Amino acid sequence: MKTRHWAEWAALTLLAALAAAWLPLNAGYMGWSWDALNHHVYLGMTAQHPRWNLDVLPASNQTYQYPYLYWPVYRLSLLNGSGVWVGAIWAALQAAMLLPPVWLISYRVLPEKESAWGGLAERTASCVFAGMSIALWSSLETTANDLLAAVPLLWAVGVGVVCVGVGGRPSFACPTSQGC
Repeated sequence: MKTRHWAEWAALTLLAALAAAWLPLNAGYMGWSWDALNHHVYLGMTAQHPRWNLDVLPASNQTYQYPYLYWPVYRLSLLNGSGVWVGAIWAALQAAMLLPPVWLISYRVLPEKESAWGGLAERTASCVFAGMSIALWSSLETTANDLLAAVPLLWAVGVGVVCVGVGGRPSFACPTSQGC
């Protein structure tokens, strides 16, 4: 990748983070449902302060889930600040983790053929379209962090997609194939 690609990646990530942070700031609140308190915050606390020998199914079968994904929500819940700003920080962090692998997939699948501006427009549009899901935007306004579970999968696809197919068309290839 060239320097302009790194700059594009950083600029789009920053824009996505700002757009995501705008949601709780615009709404004026951040929702803390029973599920958030009993699931996300509790499991995050379990990640930092192991309670495996003290609690027996306190949060039902959720106790058996991998708690380390929920640690950031727990730490943010401890901040001495407005829920709106905590929500904005959480939404921005999620967007900043989700956009880079989506951009990388776009970069790999949509190679620049004619002009740099055309490639920029295609990659930007693909990132915008990828982020237009109502499920994605509605979860940024709450403490749901299931989006974070998708980040490793997105990175795996982004790293695995390379232009090695017939005629230079994108295809999914293992890391040992030519072109990686």
